[in-house]
Amino acid sequence: MKTKILGLAALLLFATQTPAQRTFTVEARNYDISDNLDLRAVASIFAESRDLSDFEMRLNDARYQISNLDLNNDGWIDYLRVVETSGGNLHLVVIQAVLDRYTYQDVASIVVEKRNSPQVYVQIIGDPYLFGVNYVIEPIFVRQPVIFSFFWSKNYRPWHSPYYWGYYPRHYRPLRPVEVNIYLGHVHHIIPRDYKFHYHNSVNIYYRDAYVRLHQTVRRNDFERTHPERGFNSRNKNVANKAELNNSSRRSSTEQERRIVNQDNGSRRISTSSSDSRYNSENNSSRRSQNTGRVETQNNARRISNSGRSVETRTSSQNEKNSSRTETLRRSENSTVNTSQRTSENNSRGTRSTNSNSENRSGRR
Repeated sequence: MKTKILGLAALLLFATQTPAQRTFTVEARNYDISDNLDLRAVASIFAESRDLSDFEMRLNDARYQISNLDLNNDGWIDYLRVVETSGGNLHLVVIQAVLDRYTYQDVASIVVEKRNSPQVYVQIIGDPYLFGVNYVIEPIFVRQPVIFSFFWSKNYRPWHSPYYWGYYPRHYRPLRPVEVNIYLGHVHHIIPRDYKFHYHNSVNIYYRDAYVRLHQTVRRNDFERTHPERGFNSRNKNVANKAELNNSSRRSSTEQERRIVNQDNGSRRISTSSSDSRYNSENNSSRRSQNTGRVETQNNARRISNSGRSVETRTSSQNEKNSSRTETLRRSENSTVNTSQRTSENNSRGTRSTNSNSENRSGRR
């Protein structure tokens, strides 16, 4: 019994000391609603899909996370269903957000058109409620998309998504929206680098009448009717569509960056002028002190050199004096020796002459 009690106490102690898991909820920071669905990424996975069922799966797959839309603001990314219709050589694929039990909203349409066999043209048209009027992207594929064989196969059947609010495929897992910059950085890696995209300000469709007729049969704008104030024209003034919004935002960001740079330059100039004056005064004082030090050092050096020179001069003069004295002594000694020698020689000569005179005298006698 004691063993069980001790085991339970140890388990409770371990549970209290173990840190609890923390969950973080990151809400999307919407610069604009249209920033949460990159139509270039939609065109990229559309070309790689086997059929429209696979395309719908990729649109909502957490591994791709093509969409970051949360139109109804429930804190979850909206499920996107795919509805398709066709007529002749034109296929229309409509992407709709499932927002409530009976609420759907078109977000984009894909037109697949065969004009001159085997050439197939694809255009991605953003819905005006999200992207403004006439926001059209035409992708240029470097290789033929896999999905083209689906539209003109013998076993072709129009696709209409069987899923709706509260009923989703097994693989679907709802996700929280992320910040716009994180989403754009994520989908940037999904778009192949060799794909090119052309932007148009009008729908360039050969079978335009067929496109309008087909779109009317499948279009859903339930959310737009209940929330007209959230449309693109209400969100963005003085711009027609997302293309113009991107250009204007680039201009404004560039102007803002220039203003910031100018302000920084002005503040830097002001701080630089004050710092320059301080620097000049400090520099002048330091220069003065340096010059004073240099003058003193030079004077000291000159004094030392002059003293050295004077010492050298004195030493040389002393040496010269000593040498002259030595030479004088030598000369005096030599002269003394010479004088003594001369005197001794004269004395010897005198002695010799005396002796000779005495010898002459004695001879005479």
